[in-house]
Amino acid sequence: MKDLFKLMLICVVVLSASNYAYSQNNDFDTCSSHYDKELEKMVYYIPQVMAEYPTGDVEMLKFISENLNPKKQAELQGRISLHLIVDDDGTILRIKVIRGRNKDSTDFYLSYIFKTEDEYTLYDKEFIRMIKTMPPWIPAKCDGVNVASIVSLPVHFNPGLTSE
Repeated sequence: MKDLFKLMLICVVVLSASNYAYSQNNDFDTCSSHYDKELEKMVYYIPQVMAEYPTGDVEMLKFISENLNPKKQAELQGRISLHLIVDDDGTILRIKVIRGRNKDSTDFYLSYIFKTEDEYTLYDKEFIRMIKTMPPWIPAKCDGVNVASIVSLPVHFNPGLTSE
């Protein structure tokens, strides 16, 4: 478990750095959103305040390491990028696995290319299962109002890495 915690720390550091860089480079006066037909609501991809795990990135790492199925941990290795929609009340509405990005797309929201459920690996399925058990997040905000938003969560996992 100690090794898993150390390995997952890499994910949190990357996530924290990317969120910090995003917040420092966000020169937009208004929030940017897109109408999600499946959810039938506006989803913000550039909120003024990003959605976040309720007790911070380190506790999210701890939650991930404690809630991955230990019987499957030995089989899990690689990288996964998850695309979460966090609702305005903090619940996770949707989880998708990102396969890549369409570099020709002019719409940031529509530039993601997702795996279909048939393409999900054991790794994908285990992380989706675990994310579904997370407590509600602190929702994103625009103009002081809670909004539904996108969270990209990259996870790198290598059980062969040791803590020595």
